[in-house]
Amino acid sequence: RRKNIRVLDVFVGRMKTPMMQSAPDWQYLIDPIDAAKAIYTTAVTQPESFQIDEITISRFSFPK
Repeated sequence: RRKNIRVLDVFVGRMKTPMMQSAPDWQYLIDPIDAAKAIYTTAVTQPESFQIDEITISRFSFPK
């Protein structure tokens, strides 16, 4: 922080990628584009007066 370097830890749950297509709950996994937008927006728009140190992204929908 003294050298004006910011670090953002990102913890992402299971994502809807080709590797996960065989998962039975694939349709409920996190969309990679949505996750990327959230990470980018948080990283780029941080104000000068405070720092966001980490983001945890987890899925919102679950199978019934």
